[in-house]
Amino acid sequence: MRLAFDVIGGKEGAVAVIEGTDKTAAKEIMERHKNVQAVFGKVGERRGEYRLYKLKLLAGKPSEVVHRESGLLFKLDPRKVYFSPRESTERQRCAELVGKKENILVLFAGAGPLAIAIAKKQPYAKVVAVEKNPAAVKYAQENVKLNRTMNVSVLKADAAKFKSKEKFDRIFMPLPEGATGFLPVVKKLVKPKGIVYLYTLSHEKTLFRDVKGLDSWKIVGQQRVLPYAPRVWKVRIDLRPI
Repeated sequence: MRLAFDVIGGKEGAVAVIEGTDKTAAKEIMERHKNVQAVFGKVGERRGEYRLYKLKLLAGKPSEVVHRESGLLFKLDPRKVYFSPRESTERQRCAELVGKKENILVLFAGAGPLAIAIAKKQPYAKVVAVEKNPAAVKYAQENVKLNRTMNVSVLKADAAKFKSKEKFDRIFMPLPEGATGFLPVVKKLVKPKGIVYLYTLSHEKTLFRDVKGLDSWKIVGQQRVLPYAPRVWKVRIDLRPI
């Protein structure tokens, strides 16, 4: 069977997510991977207020899972909160960028994987995780406790309306669809010499050059993250305010 799929969870229990709705493939995955309790198929693109994939149950019984990654634990239900196990390397890469005692803001924080990875790597940093999906906020709060990263504050808020008296050394925006629209808000939150990490989509023929809306920012870094679609990449662009 040649089928790409993600497994979210661990030996104690996991779910698999595939492209499409092939029930035969779903049953084969469960037969080969005894820890997989359910298989979901993606139906369409991410959409809605919380930018979730619509998932159709193809086999098994759905349940919450605890995903293990780089010594961290993330409890979640993939039907209620977006989570990509493929981005584990990028999360650790970001954690390495953060310095001691810095103020960090993670927008679109989901169940908290990036915020927690940063907080675990830099226990003296102060990390604020902002998310408006109430289910994701609940999981993020649980995951902070699971990982004992009490230097993370989880706030239920709309990123478009988020305000803070404190300015941030680094702001991470891990939402590839539409994050550039939040840059005016973010510019009010970042320190003059701070850095904003913008995630977006870029075609491989015009990689990084096709990203619009960066006129009032200086690009200080670029990173390919993952293939997103045929000839389209999810990328990270590191920005400093001008």
